[in-house]
Amino acid sequence: MQMSIVRRHRIYLIAIFVLALALRWWAAGDPFLHDWNERFHALVAKNMIAHPFKPMLRLNPVLDYDYLAWC
Repeated sequence: MQMSIVRRHRIYLIAIFVLALALRWWAAGDPFLHDWNERFHALVAKNMIAHPFKPMLRLNPVLDYDYLAWC
């Protein structure tokens, strides 16, 4: 007996949803990335309060740097 198209599509949608949820749960399970990443974003946001539209990690850098050199 053949399943109806609506039922088959419903099964596919449920499978996609469950797989997407599992992938998201697996990707969010990294215990080191999120804390580390959010600390630097918070520091840049704090520095942007004093100097809007100029994102900086450090207000007074210890060494001179060239902002064009990304390496």
